[in-house]
Amino acid sequence: RLPPFHYTTLPMSLNSPPQLPRPSRGWSPRVALAVLGLLFCLLAGAWSALIPLGEAPDEVSHHSYVRYVAEYGGLPPAIEGTTVFGETFQPPLYYILAAPLTAWLPRGPESNLGFAIPVENNPDWELGNPARARVLLQPAAARWPWRGEALGWHLARGLSILFGLVTLVATYKLARLVFPGEPWTAFLAAAFVAFLPTFTALSATVTNDVLATMLSALLLWQLARLVVGTRGRTDWRGWAFAGLLGCLGVWTKASGWVFVPIVILAVVLAARRPTTAGALWAGRPPTENGRWKAVDGGRWAFSRLLAAGGAWLVVALPLFWMNWQRSGDLLGRGLQARVTEQRESFSLQEALQLLPGLYRSWWAGFGGAVHLNLPDWLNLVLGVLLLVAVGGLLRRHLRRASASAATRRLLPILAAHAVLVFIAWFIWTGLVMGADQGRLLYPALPATAVLLAGGWVAVTPPREWRAPRPALLWSAAILALPLATLLFILLPAYRAAPALAEPPSGAASESLQIGSLPLALTSFYFPLTVDDHVPPGTGSRFYVAWRADGPLPDVRLRLRWIDADGNSRWVKEGSPIADHPLTDEWQPGNYSAWHRVPVPEGVEPGWYR
Repeated sequence: RLPPFHYTTLPMSLNSPPQLPRPSRGWSPRVALAVLGLLFCLLAGAWSALIPLGEAPDEVSHHSYVRYVAEYGGLPPAIEGTTVFGETFQPPLYYILAAPLTAWLPRGPESNLGFAIPVENNPDWELGNPARARVLLQPAAARWPWRGEALGWHLARGLSILFGLVTLVATYKLARLVFPGEPWTAFLAAAFVAFLPTFTALSATVTNDVLATMLSALLLWQLARLVVGTRGRTDWRGWAFAGLLGCLGVWTKASGWVFVPIVILAVVLAARRPTTAGALWAGRPPTENGRWKAVDGGRWAFSRLLAAGGAWLVVALPLFWMNWQRSGDLLGRGLQARVTEQRESFSLQEALQLLPGLYRSWWAGFGGAVHLNLPDWLNLVLGVLLLVAVGGLLRRHLRRASASAATRRLLPILAAHAVLVFIAWFIWTGLVMGADQGRLLYPALPATAVLLAGGWVAVTPPREWRAPRPALLWSAAILALPLATLLFILLPAYRAAPALAEPPSGAASESLQIGSLPLALTSFYFPLTVDDHVPPGTGSRFYVAWRADGPLPDVRLRLRWIDADGNSRWVKEGSPIADHPLTDEWQPGNYSAWHRVPVPEGVEPGWYR
């Protein structure tokens, strides 16, 4: 039985035609979102081509995990010395999804579990030194045109781009529910995700962080639909699907456990509907007598938690069994402790020291070719923008009475999600070393983007919240981030070789002949004395200058530490000009470099050269 329909009469002149709504001019938010998605794919694709293979955080190990699953159809063993060793403790979902893209590759050397990696360690790399940016050498097999292992690697990167695109769309859908009637605010949230440099870089490389972020966005969107009732608040299947998404997060990263309390919080908030005499209005159709049916809120919440928890547990059981087989415990903690470098202690002071690096890399920190970041002045400007967003959120809070019920109901879920992810990072940092990378906070990126977009738009007058102008202006400002990243991070990784420096006085000169290729080599060394007070790692520098008169093969430079008896105590082999392009990429001209020659571990006092 339908409720009665009320007509409303409007005054209208009989001499004039009715005034129909004028069609809106310009792009609609959906068209703008489609253009934004295209821009994101182009940007991520360009960065996938620009970022050298393996230069993203732990990308060599992530790609090796993919290759092992494709080659053997199982999970890799923790064998030290193999390229996959550093990530063997990770849950397998991302690698299972990416494995078919590399299954066509032939089997590689058994010394690396049956697959070849087309990159090599760069012995001249130094953490945080912009003059030595590249962690890995890129031989010809890793360069364009891609083929073999390099092509398979880039295909796996393409899957990450797809995951990033889904994250962008899900963030837009989430923001539409959080701020109903403000489609351009949702567009701004999606633009922040699309143009955030670190996220774009993750979406252009092989890493499970991008899948964890996508699942977070999908879960929050699904919970928002259930809480505001857009897809049937009483539908237990919707809550079971939310439990499935939450469990897939655990199959992707250890931080997926954060999804469990978020689902519980969403059930509690969904149960807080207007009640009468302790009963919950279930949102069901009216009965035949026209009265709405009421159900008990406690029973409703328990049944939905049971649906979500049951789906979560059924999907999680195989993962628990695999962890028990590999690690001896349900959570895989034993294997993780064997693979990662553990902390002996962790204090609040140490955590505070990690926060600046965490903040910088959250905006634009690429690991690998990096550990390079944006300039400090730009990070300061970005901090001001964050404060502006916080001010906008406070303004919305002061206008809480005029905010929609969906906004008041969903903002606590987003805020709690961001806080829980930060707590999970703090716990993880207390266990392992090297956890000051902003990507570890990216499961909270969709929620953070929606909060920031709502705060930035709220800085404008309320009547402008539904207009495109504020959101487009903020989006244009955010677009400057990828441009700054290209200027300060990516281009330095492709800088030209340094000009020939003036060799120090006393340098010895010698002409060499390598095959039919004449090379002029200038080098010198000083005898180095080592006593009981010289710690390992310190030492001298070795200057090498080259002149290439024509095309060269891939020539390597080997440096040796030689004791008084002529025995080699330490050997380093790498590029003659450290982290710069290899000799088969050189153009004719002059090249030079300084090579560090550190004191090896455990040497006796004496003279060395």
